[in-house]
Amino acid sequence: MNNLHNGLSKVLSTITQVAKAYEDKKIIWSEWLKIGATVIGWIWLFKHLTEIKADIDTATEQSMSAMMEQIKVEFDIPQDALEETIEQALSIILTILTMVGKKVEMFALNNVIPKNKAA
Repeated sequence: MNNLHNGLSKVLSTITQVAKAYEDKKIIWSEWLKIGATVIGWIWLFKHLTEIKADIDTATEQSMSAMMEQIKVEFDIPQDALEETIEQALSIILTILTMVGKKVEMFALNNVIPKNKAA
């Protein structure tokens, strides 16, 4: 779950920087530089997609919930309503990813295990 957590932290870092920069309803060039610096961190994200997918595939609902609670503590932006909306959306997405991963796994098992045919 560490790779998934790191990837989400990098994305949320960019969101945090944009939210802080836009707090005064304008973004100046120095704020754009700060935003760009966080986007550079996304290179790590794309280099580790395989590991992130493995984290998602092996995740349980309990581990996703624990990680989401940790992310909620770490993620803080000035706009509380937006923060809550982002956290709720992320929680839903992670829940869906966990459920879809388990259904794909079950589907694969059903197609691999031979069924007994009546003679």
